[in-house]
Amino acid sequence: MKALFREVLDIEGVKGAMLFSLNGDFVYKEFVDQMPVEVENKDFWVATFNSLKGFKECEVVFENAMLYIKETSLGYLLILMEAATRIALVRLNCDLISASFEEKKSSKVWWRLFKKKK
Repeated sequence: MKALFREVLDIEGVKGAMLFSLNGDFVYKEFVDQMPVEVENKDFWVATFNSLKGFKECEVVFENAMLYIKETSLGYLLILMEAATRIALVRLNCDLISASFEEKKSSKVWWRLFKKKK
């Protein structure tokens, strides 16, 4: 999982990446620096994702920071970054990460088709 997120974390201005399951549990998280605030409040993230139902992706802009949230087949991908970060590059890398989730999911289905029945 770490290799998937390496490119997005190497973008200048990106501070961290988190992947949540559809019910709000942490699947993966990695930060470039230590986070100054606690990010593991499940109730907060569940409420946030529920309020975004119907959105495939969104950007939340603050004074000095930005969040990019994308719905994937595994759950919600959240990227924390500085406000001046190149969002197009982040979005491209997140699309690649999301596509790799789809490939992993579909390869399991194809493998089952060729499996011998006992």
